[in-house]
Amino acid sequence: MNTLWVLSLEPTARALALMDRLGPALEALAEALAPAVPFDPAIDRRDFRIAFQDDIAIALLPRLMPVLGAEAPRCTLTVRRTDWKTAPGQLERAEVSIVLGYLAEDLPANARRRVVVNGHFVVLRADGAPEPISLDEYCRRHHVLVTPAGDLRGRADMALEALGRKRRVVPNLTDCTLLPSVLAGTELIATVPDFVAETLAAQGGLRIDPTPFDPLPAVISMAWRGTTDGDPAERWLRGRIVSLLKRS
Repeated sequence: MNTLWVLSLEPTARALALMDRLGPALEALAEALAPAVPFDPAIDRRDFRIAFQDDIAIALLPRLMPVLGAEAPRCTLTVRRTDWKTAPGQLERAEVSIVLGYLAEDLPANARRRVVVNGHFVVLRADGAPEPISLDEYCRRHHVLVTPAGDLRGRADMALEALGRKRRVVPNLTDCTLLPSVLAGTELIATVPDFVAETLAAQGGLRIDPTPFDPLPAVISMAWRGTTDGDPAERWLRGRIVSLLKRS
């Protein structure tokens, strides 16, 4: 009887460690050596894959979609949700080429990054009180907190604690698009990034006040895979995103 031997090779722990360290460099080298594929947005087809946080999508997508329709009519856009926890993995696994959000520092080693919005938090409300909201009024009212984590604390709570004050969060939402309907007809208030507040207030029924304490920064970064850094199509899209989010 003949015996069939099946041999397989498995990498050692040392080899796996080396691949983890060399992977980004090899990927960047492959991208540098690969010829760039020209891109003409008017006639070329591309499926752009981007991950947004919900509040950024609210501000950007209504501006981006008409641009794609007019300038790149044959291109498609695939949108996925992201946050500071999931963004690094989405880039590393090449699920998307671009992420936009409040990004932490632990991005893949070969990722590129730039700040696209330097905003700040403001107060959003639906009532008709004529005066800007005071600190006492801010602490008296019930608050709506929008957070993907589903917790009951936000950055405003830390600012209030520094002043020896506190607030009460009643409803917690994971989606900013629900704010207009939740705030309507109530004294509820929400503390959100200014670019989100401006987009929602433009629909009517909401007003914006400054926070009654030092403004909290809301910094939005865009990160992308190093292998797409020189891709003409991806560069075109990143340029459009930056111009659409640019604020006077």
